[in-house]
Amino acid sequence: MFNIITPLARTENIDKLIGSLSTHNVKWHVITDKDSNVEFEPSKEWMAHSICPNNEIKFWERCNFSINWWLDNTQINDDEYYCILNDDDSYEEDFFKKLKESIEWSNSIGSYNDLI
Repeated sequence: MFNIITPLARTENIDKLIGSLSTHNVKWHVITDKDSNVEFEPSKEWMAHSICPNNEIKFWERCNFSINWWLDNTQINDDEYYCILNDDDSYEEDFFKKLKESIEWSNSIGSYNDLI
């Protein structure tokens, strides 16, 4: 299972993000700021929402702070994978297929490769 962590501030991109992730077997973890006007309600079971207490954090630091906050406050499953996706980015169509194949290949040889 791939977990996608997205600090969300650009609500105008929500539909595009949902569309690009909906065809993959992922769990999407959306993080919003407690003191922001951003509203997000998960509409699918593969979505989750966390509200980060970003009080008094400078705007340009919020993204990294919220990712670190989420990692510190989440039970990480060692059998799953975690990726970060900014709210104005996307993954190419075959990204997760290529990533899974790369992980399997690396595991089979007991090493790493350029993709992971």
